[in-house]
Amino acid sequence: MPAPMRPLVHAGNIGVRLFFVISGFLITALLLREFDAHGAVSLKNFYIRRSLRILPAFVFYIVVIQILATLHVIDSPWVDAKYALTFTLNYHDSRSWPLNHLWSLSVEEQFYLIWGILFVTLSPRSMRVVVLALAIIPLGIRSFYVLAHPVWVTETALARHFECVCDALAAGALLAIYFNRLEASPLASFARSGWLLGMGTALTALAASSYLANADAYYSVGQTVANAGLAMVVWYSVAGNGGYVTRLLNWRPLVFLGLLSYSLYLWQELFLNPFVRSWYTTLPWSIVFAFIAALASYRLVELPFLRARRFFPAA
Repeated sequence: MPAPMRPLVHAGNIGVRLFFVISGFLITALLLREFDAHGAVSLKNFYIRRSLRILPAFVFYIVVIQILATLHVIDSPWVDAKYALTFTLNYHDSRSWPLNHLWSLSVEEQFYLIWGILFVTLSPRSMRVVVLALAIIPLGIRSFYVLAHPVWVTETALARHFECVCDALAAGALLAIYFNRLEASPLASFARSGWLLGMGTALTALAASSYLANADAYYSVGQTVANAGLAMVVWYSVAGNGGYVTRLLNWRPLVFLGLLSYSLYLWQELFLNPFVRSWYTTLPWSIVFAFIAALASYRLVELPFLRARRFFPAA
């Protein structure tokens, strides 16, 4: 990576946090919709539907990676696969590149497990209190880690351990829980204005730039500021203002990209590998190969299992 761009590497953390905020919002909105429609949530069917969405393409990717590793085409030790398959890769800091990105999927699955159980066992009021705590407590944990400097805490831990990053998912969940109330409040018109988008973007940019001044400030307070800014951006995008953002999000190429997003997330790591100099990791072919692999994975692996989800409907 060119030297002038190295200080911006941490910006990838912002992108993952946006992914977490969106995921927390969507999964909570789906649970709330099921509860409102049926008065209950089928936890069994919820987990089966999530498994059918996540596991087939995920397992297929790991199998392919381990076959390539066995053939000595790439470097990917079996221990990485063990952590990935148990969704604990975010606590395995010495990952090789091909499975490195799956730490974020580990965080997602840990959240789904905890949040699904809490959703069906807690009263609505208790649920709101718990998710608010999940949105706040990680700030204290990260701050303690930064100040106490335990020997095992690294920048990787501050950005990837569940107790340090679940607040981004909780921020999305909070937005989903209070979305209807917000839309019925005087804030609704503000949400549809460009001011909310501008404020959210400014907060996110402020959080990202804080890393350049002080990494500890970013990893403690900065990530919480980023959550707030990103939640505002998501709120603006979902509010349906009918403006250019809505039109952009409904642009066919972006909709198609959204369909492939999970497969692209999985397969891009193999081809966009900065540690391997080969024909398949060279631009622009690496991007072409990533899209081909993602499209094949979506068509041949994901779609058949996605269709099977109809057999496990909401309660």
